[in-house]
Amino acid sequence: MSEHFFGLHPGHLAARADAIAKRHGAYHVNHTESDGRKRGWFACPNRGEPFNGDTATRVMGDIHALGGVEAFREQTDGEPLRLCAHPDGCTNVAAIGDSFCTGCRSAINRERGHV
Repeated sequence: MSEHFFGLHPGHLAARADAIAKRHGAYHVNHTESDGRKRGWFACPNRGEPFNGDTATRVMGDIHALGGVEAFREQTDGEPLRLCAHPDGCTNVAAIGDSFCTGCRSAINRERGHV
């Protein structure tokens, strides 16, 4: 069976991107060209439309909801650099092990009365 490729991007993404893709029956590939350039893409079994388009829409929708491919990009030391997922458009780096930066997490906890 052939594959449907989508979401081509420069650089490598953290394993979390593959975990999101797998929820929708797809997967993520990190690839290094012979000249050292890094890039990646998502793929799923090519079952034609509407399956291909629906799968791509669901995967990329989840990726974009969490800050886009930039939020999943790996740093040179292999640690993922994730941006805050707060819906106000915060552009701070998310705290390690969290989807939000420390400031937004504190604000969310205050709003929920968890302080």
